[in-house]
Amino acid sequence: MALKKMKEYKTLQKHFSRFFQNPLKFLFVSTTCILTYFFPRILLTGPVYIGWNITFNCMCKCDFCKSSDFYKKDKELNTAECIRIIRQIAKSGVCLLSITGGEPLLRNDLFKIIAEAKKYGISINLITNGYLLEEKAEMIIKSGIDTVTVSIDSLFEKEHDLLRKCPGLFKKAKKGIEKLQNIKTNKPNIIVTSVVNKKNYKYLNKFVKYWSDKKVTVTLQPIQENSSKSIFKVKNKDLLFLDSDKTDFNYSYQKLLKKYPFFRIGYEKEFVNFFFDKKRFRRKYKCFAGFFMAQIDAFGNVYPCPEFIECFGTLKKESFKNIWKSQKAYNFRNKLKKFGCEYFCWYKCTGTINYYLTNLLKLI
Repeated sequence: MALKKMKEYKTLQKHFSRFFQNPLKFLFVSTTCILTYFFPRILLTGPVYIGWNITFNCMCKCDFCKSSDFYKKDKELNTAECIRIIRQIAKSGVCLLSITGGEPLLRNDLFKIIAEAKKYGISINLITNGYLLEEKAEMIIKSGIDTVTVSIDSLFEKEHDLLRKCPGLFKKAKKGIEKLQNIKTNKPNIIVTSVVNKKNYKYLNKFVKYWSDKKVTVTLQPIQENSSKSIFKVKNKDLLFLDSDKTDFNYSYQKLLKKYPFFRIGYEKEFVNFFFDKKRFRRKYKCFAGFFMAQIDAFGNVYPCPEFIECFGTLKKESFKNIWKSQKAYNFRNKLKKFGCEYFCWYKCTGTINYYLTNLLKLI
């Protein structure tokens, strides 16, 4: 048992080291966030993690995302505004910045913004659909991006392209990953992430093996729709699970967990409960949005999480520090801690944080 736990710990340590390049800073900021959770008026730092939808522009029209519906070119943050925001969140102590979209590689100034973040030692995770990955591979390497996460939702080219409504996407993403692998030295770490849904769950074992054989780390995220304000909206309802799917899904998913131990020690092991027993699931886990994490949209609005459930303020008018310490943010934290979240999501970012912190607080 001890040996098993040691192996799990080493696997977990290896996973998180991909994202957090400064463990002492991560430990300090995490500790202050835990302190804030118990004493909401004490805010010594900002959040550990920030997700940034740096643009809503995208070449895909995914069956589970409406990002491009939000796109308003003339209202999105310009380069100067983005750089100012980077400096502000750096001062707040943020450890990891996940840059997502839309498709972030569509921004011509992306690498200038990333260069500013790297000056302050912020770890960068770039989330991309992979369409422009091959074209931008050398710039990604030179930028010092720590992790590139590529969204691929099927082992089958036609099915993936159909889900994302973007012909040729699978081939482009695959070629982009191969180019990164051919020219990179230490960085970036390459991750393929897949949205688990009713169309692809039976092939997850083969999917994970396919990318693992190519020396690519695989992560999973359950399909979901929660807040109406979020960009995540399932347009094709055939992708959603019904209660009658529980037995088949559980059978297939348990085989995956047995074959790939890493999925048994993280938030992924809770997918069955998330899909089929949400009431019990919500009672089991706390939400730490607004404590450990924040989300910034393409217009500079600050939210507690990717669900965009409540806007704390806009960075076009206020500093990140003032927004994070505002009465509105304080009220949200108190309400969340007391009553929980109306929309309990389980994304890779929020689910991972909520999973580990809930279990940690049980020990305190």
